[in-house]
Parts: sequence; structure tokens; C-alpha cells
Amino acid sequence: RRVHGGASRSSIRCVADVMASKAEKEAFVSGHSGSTIADVLGITLIPPLAFLVSSAIHPLLPTLHPLVIDTTVIGGSILLSTTVAADYSIFFFVCLIATFLILRFAATRGAIEHSSFPPTKIPFISSARALLMIVVVISILAVDFQIFPRRFAKSETYGVSLMDTGVGSFVFAAGVVQGRQTSSTSDWKTSLVMRVKRASLITAIGLLRMTFVFVANYQEHVSEYGTHWNFFLTLASLHILCGPPLLHSKSVWAKLAIAATLLIVYQCLLSTGLSDFIFTAPRTSFFSNNREGICSLLGYSGIFLISESIGQKLFSLTESCRLWFQIAVTVTSFGLMFVTIWTIEPISRRLVNLSYCLWTIALNSAFYLECDLVHRISRDATNGCGGSSLIAVINCHMLEVFLVSNVLTGVVNVSMDTLHTSPPLSLAVLMCYLAIVVLIANQLHDAKITKSD
Repeated sequence: RRVHGGASRSSIRCVADVMASKAEKEAFVSGHSGSTIADVLGITLIPPLAFLVSSAIHPLLPTLHPLVIDTTVIGGSILLSTTVAADYSIFFFVCLIATFLILRFAATRGAIEHSSFPPTKIPFISSARALLMIVVVISILAVDFQIFPRRFAKSETYGVSLMDTGVGSFVFAAGVVQGRQTSSTSDWKTSLVMRVKRASLITAIGLLRMTFVFVANYQEHVSEYGTHWNFFLTLASLHILCGPPLLHSKSVWAKLAIAATLLIVYQCLLSTGLSDFIFTAPRTSFFSNNREGICSLLGYSGIFLISESIGQKLFSLTESCRLWFQIAVTVTSFGLMFVTIWTIEPISRRLVNLSYCLWTIALNSAFYLECDLVHRISRDATNGCGGSSLIAVINCHMLEVFLVSNVLTGVVNVSMDTLHTSPPLSLAVLMCYLAIVVLIANQLHDAKITKSD
């Protein structure tokens, strides 16, 4: 009996320890108020500059695999700038510029290889999408470590943070790519069928993730999407909501009018009581349990439609006009964002309110503009989708990369105590994690090329 009683007490203590660890991790990522707009913008300056440095290193180290260079330079720079060097973003920015100038001076023009992008692709869009994905991949695991500043974690109610921009940026990128498809596809039925197929796959992934979280008793930030909802279900819903014939219109102005109407109506609902419901209502039904994820679909639909319109214009303009168009979109978005913040309400990722939507559009427009300028400075296009570098690998497998990173994040959290890991070990784990994600993505990329051949 003593042995049986001792085993029972041991089991109880083990369960109690697991529950305590789960509660501690949930508290670690909850209740934060975010950072500042300037702080987030400062961090987003780093990835394109790291891309510049990496492109300058390629001709100097021709025997080293481009993927190794890109992962080390780009991935390492993003990792450092979002963790141990987060308080020194300006210094980091200056160091990257100086490094690029030195490397560019050291490299001879003849040593630089130029490869052309497919005519249907715009180089800086591919780079922007991939670089933002790398930031997301690093952040979703880094947030569980002490070296990731709490101001970068998702804000609880109102506020601006680096992780608050993740889903919005993913939706923006999806909309820009959809803009290219809308411009090239005349049959809305074909487009709708493609959307439904993709939505079905993403829904299946979302349901699998929901099941894993429940079975593994994995820590979950409930106020992010709700009790059962997750990012994959949001993305799948957007493919359906933005698929009807009217929304497939090639008229940019018609689509912008629909998006503006949708965002204004949603903001009116928020201002007349919906925001209080989202923040404070008890979770008693499926809708109230998942109110953040379901209600935010209106805001994300507006972002998707606006970014789709931007994508349509980007793929139809000449290179010189494209630059001025991006400047106009960026300036206008920031202007409208500040007016909305001052006159209506602050930015809220949890609500996906009007100010958050405008912030997402402004931030991503500025980031895409920066990537465009970077590509104009350095015409080294070795990161095209026909190559094997980090940009190509990530850009061609966005959903797969995000799925793999989610799975590995769960594995790492189950396997080790991330909250009490030393900074050096934390950096080592995060870099290994990124390397594994890139390696798997590269295998998928190589398999895709082999299959097409």
C-alpha cells in the first residue's frame, strides 16, 4: 500500500508540476502592453539590410552554399535584433550598412552573378514576403524565452508590438500575391475553386492544431484567437470570405470601396459595444469562446482586399511608377493611421480595429518599399525563386514553413524549460531551430524542382 500510495503522490506531483509550468508559460506571454511604433519600425529595418549584406558576401565566398550564408547572415541578424540586441537596433542598423559598404567595395563587379526572376514575379515582393516570414518563424519560439523582450510580445488589449504585426503581415502578403492571380485570371469560378481547395487544406491543418493543443495540454494564449480558434482557421476563412465574384473584380477602386465600407462598419460595431464584448464577455458558447478569432475576420478581410488591390497595381505598373506608387500608399496609410488613433481609438491587435488595419497596411507598405530600394541598390538577384537561397526556399513554401515552425515550437516547449534557459543556450536553440526549418523547407523546394523536371 505504501508503494502504491507513494506512486499516486508522485503522479499527482507530476501533474501539478505540468499544470504549474503551463500556467507560468501562459502568464509569461500574457498581459503585455506592447512597445512603440518607432520601435517596431526600427526592428523592421534590419531584415532588408541583412539581405543586402548577404548578397554582398555571396561573390566573396563562391564555394560556400548560398543557403548557409543566407541563414547565418539574414537569420542570425534577425535573431539578434529581436533578442539580445533589441535595445541597440540603431547601432545594429549602422553596423549592417557599414558592413555592406565594406563588402561591396571588396567585391569586384565581375564576381557578382545575376540571375533573372520569372517574368510573373517582382523580386522585392518575394524578398519582403520571405523576410517577414523569417521574423515570424523566429518570434513564435523566441517569445517563450527570457531573451525575447516582453515589449515585443503580443499586447493584451491596446498597443503596438512586433508580434502583433505577424498575422496582419501574413494576410497582407497573401493579398498581394492574390492580386497577381486576380490580374492574370479571368475566370472567377476557377479562382473560387482554387480558393476553396486551399481553404479546405488549411482548415484541416487548423483542426489538427486545435486537437494537438487539447490532447497535449499545450499552453495557449486564449485572448489571441479564442479558446478553439487559431491562425489557420482565420486564413482558411479569409479564402472563402474574399472569394465571391464581386470581390474577384479586377476593378481596384471597387475592391477598395468594399474594403473601406467593411472596415468602417466593423469599427462602428466596435465603438458601439462590440469591443466591450470582445474584451470582457464570459466564454459560454462557441461564438463567445472564439470571439477574437471570429470577429477579427471582418478586419482581416479589409486588409486582404486592400493588399490585393495594392498587388494588382504593383504587377501592372512599370518599375519607376511602382516606386512612386509605394511611396504614396505608405505616406497615405501612415497619415490615415495617425488620424484614426487620435480621433477614434488606439491600435488593438485583439480587436483588429480600423487603426490596427491601417497600421498593418502602413507597416507592410513601408517594408515592401524598403525591400524595393534594397533591390535597386543591389541588383544581385541570386535570391530568385529559381535558386536555392533562403529567400527562394521560404517564399515558395510559406504555409509549409509556418506549419513546420509551429510543430517545432511545440516540440521545443515540451522538451525543455524555455523560461529558465540561459541566454547563450537560448540563442543556440533558436538558431538550430531556424536551421532545421530552413533545411526542411529546402528539401521541399528541391523535391518540387525535381518533380517539375
